[in-house]
Amino acid sequence: MNPVKLKSQSQPLPCQRWAHQTTISAAQLDPQSSSRPTLWIQGGELKSSPDQQNNTWTNALLSLDLTSSWNAGSPALSLVEKDNSNPYSPPAVALGALWPSLDGQLLYLWGGQFADNPTISPGPMNTFVYNVTARSWKAINTTGDSVLRPSEGASALVPAIGTNGAPMAYYFGGHLDWASVSGWSTSTPRVFLDSMVQLDLGSLSWTNYSSFTTASNTNLVNATVEGTPTIRADGTLTYVPSVGPSGKGVLVAIGGGQNFQSLSQNSNRSIDNSALDVFDLSTKTWVKQATQGSIPSPRINHCSVRGTAKVNGNPIHQIFVYGGQIVNGSSQSTEMYVLTIPGFTWTFIGDKLSSQPSARAGHSCDLIGSQMIVIGGYVASDLLCDSQSVYIFDTTSFTWKNTYTPGLPYRTPDMLAQMIGGTGVGHSTSGAGSALGGDGSRDPDVSTRYTQQSHSSPVGAIVGGVLSAIVVLLLIICIWIMMKRKKQRIIEADRAAAAEASLLAAQAREKSTISHQPRASGMYLDSEGAARTSLASEEMNSHHLSMALEKHFQLFPAASDDPEHDTEGFEPQFSTRLVPRQHLRVMNPESEGPSGSPSS
Repeated sequence: MNPVKLKSQSQPLPCQRWAHQTTISAAQLDPQSSSRPTLWIQGGELKSSPDQQNNTWTNALLSLDLTSSWNAGSPALSLVEKDNSNPYSPPAVALGALWPSLDGQLLYLWGGQFADNPTISPGPMNTFVYNVTARSWKAINTTGDSVLRPSEGASALVPAIGTNGAPMAYYFGGHLDWASVSGWSTSTPRVFLDSMVQLDLGSLSWTNYSSFTTASNTNLVNATVEGTPTIRADGTLTYVPSVGPSGKGVLVAIGGGQNFQSLSQNSNRSIDNSALDVFDLSTKTWVKQATQGSIPSPRINHCSVRGTAKVNGNPIHQIFVYGGQIVNGSSQSTEMYVLTIPGFTWTFIGDKLSSQPSARAGHSCDLIGSQMIVIGGYVASDLLCDSQSVYIFDTTSFTWKNTYTPGLPYRTPDMLAQMIGGTGVGHSTSGAGSALGGDGSRDPDVSTRYTQQSHSSPVGAIVGGVLSAIVVLLLIICIWIMMKRKKQRIIEADRAAAAEASLLAAQAREKSTISHQPRASGMYLDSEGAARTSLASEEMNSHHLSMALEKHFQLFPAASDDPEHDTEGFEPQFSTRLVPRQHLRVMNPESEGPSGSPSS
């Protein structure tokens, strides 16, 4: 690299940090390893103060201890290697890839772009390795295909499929230009890539997949075969085990964009997340996988991680996608989504979660157990400094936490229990530069089946209980009102019957009195106007009284001890943006010609 003096990084927590590389080296990669689980942060860009005009491009290396608890406000960060111009150290690059060895004792750095202010010409294409025990960097010799140095691509790590059980590293897409390739003219158009490069960390051999065969069988629902994926930069690539025709696993590409620039136009093209490019690790072929649910809007410079657990005997995977920059909107995002596989169903978790960080892009995410550790990111312009810089998201409860707790396994999200049929526990996770716990095939199935009662939320249970109590109370009130009205009608009917009986008796007495007096006729008119003889008057009056009482008790029968019987026939009634100060590389406005074709 050019002997340009670098600004020294004097503190693990600068004002802002973004576009760096991260990985987790841990014993989970190799059960026989004695290495401590450690999150490594290398390179990228930063600012030491909010009024700093030019970004600092750094080649410093930091570590974050994952074996003990710490608070997000004061994380256990250590500055392992400060900024330096040592010729054995890697150059200060951003948006490259960092991968660990099988035993966690070596870190491999590859790709990335060089500083643009002040401009530094890219040096020779090298792969660098850091020895954790010796605490030293060096460039190493590799074999296999010739590869150039891309930047802003998407990296992934797959465990145990390399030589002697070593991990296999992948880097997809990105672009080539003057900031990453030595001798590239600034007048030569930037080239976006659809290639996949592979580094066997056991044999240190490169394979460049610049053309692909067409898959004969997708073994995925709602997937179609395709010859090549969509070219892109600034997306993510996530390893998902036990998926695909052979069950060897796949790499899922999410998001990204293209920036075609010429003298006549400057067009940003986004990648639609409703159909994802999926790379099968066994056949080395691509398919286009349709998704469903709450699909995220197109974005770049987001992050994604994956966790796996068995539920009812089947491996269920969740890919968490957080933040990023909205394409053609130039605003950072706070949105959190989760993609559940094998159904490829998107779920929107939220963008206004309690204690969430500010909107950001160019950050990193690493998942260990059920804790997603977010570091840095280019934050919104209204935030002078992202002084905390380290954040923790609980992927089980969908909450932001203040404390990191070591040793927690991955647990499927509580909110998704109904959709996936239960909850499970596993140890297989992956991120851009790490893959912990293998493929999860040896994890025991300790899942719990979903039931409405056992998985209903406390709030739902409380609301349900309150509503049930209200319904029961209203039913009791309704029954009481109806019985009271019934009783009132009985009383009123009894009074009417008694009055009628009294009237009839009085009339009978009156008739009887009249019948003993001298009359011109032995006939009288009854209450209906009919002519009756005086001898039948008392019998008829008695008959009228009996009929009246019988009619009353037919209309209003006596109450029973059965409330349901008493209320039968009665229907119950109830009342009732933030614009960044400087775009990330994919948005750079330099004038270029039309994009060239992908280069191997």
